[in-house]
Amino acid sequence: MIKLNDGISVLFKIEEMKEHFTKAERKVADYVLSNYNKIIFMSITELSDASNTSEGTLVRFCQKIGFSGFHPFKIALAFYARPEEANGTNDNLSTDKLEAIKEGISSNIVQVIKECSRAFSTEAIRESVMRISGAREILVIGVGASGNSCRELQYRLMRLGLRSMFAEDPHIQVMIASQLNNRDVAIAMSQSGSTLEVVDISKLAKKSGAKLITITGYERSPLGVISDILLLTPTRTTPFESGTLRSRIAQHFVIEALVESLLISLGEIGKRNIDKTAEAVAKWIY
Repeated sequence: MIKLNDGISVLFKIEEMKEHFTKAERKVADYVLSNYNKIIFMSITELSDASNTSEGTLVRFCQKIGFSGFHPFKIALAFYARPEEANGTNDNLSTDKLEAIKEGISSNIVQVIKECSRAFSTEAIRESVMRISGAREILVIGVGASGNSCRELQYRLMRLGLRSMFAEDPHIQVMIASQLNNRDVAIAMSQSGSTLEVVDISKLAKKSGAKLITITGYERSPLGVISDILLLTPTRTTPFESGTLRSRIAQHFVIEALVESLLISLGEIGKRNIDKTAEAVAKWIY
């Protein structure tokens, strides 16, 4: 397998092996060589569409050049495409540079909010609210960086008085998923939509009878295509930026929209439950 620190140029490797590829694999190679900077932001489904090949061809292509699959290949491309970072010390943190960092973060946040606002589906939110507010149990599914956003969503649902569950351990999540039924809802969160544990647990939740709401950045990802209701977070990140501010803000945009809409739908019941939960912990605030 190719390793990132081997010093091997992935693109050079592809160029070198072109005569050993099948006709379909050469189509992938040509697209990669011309668009490697774009691919680091793509899902396997998006690359399949863009190169007019199948996902199976893409996996075989990645394996033929020394990777176990598409994601390790994308990481290597991102490593290759990433600009060299200055080897510096704190002396490089001039006022101008710190101001540039601040402005860059601000610009990123504004851009993500605009992207999410454009992708906002009133119908998907409305149907999600209807399903969640009428559910017997709500299982929130997610791991890794998205798991942090899942914890926030579960907390906010609990404050509204809704029976919601989230566990850090995916083994616990999958066991809960196995016990859901058609009165329940599962909400799965994965920015890539390709996190194996999340997809597997979501499939089991659906098989158990639960409605599946997904929060993901890729509509045609493995998670997106099995969802009953899709809430899109379309911001794009490289593999090195997994769990960064951009994806978390996008997820929290959807969480906020869901919670605010649920509060309106639940009316006085929701407000009373928020008051009751606030009163329960008030004695611990000095």
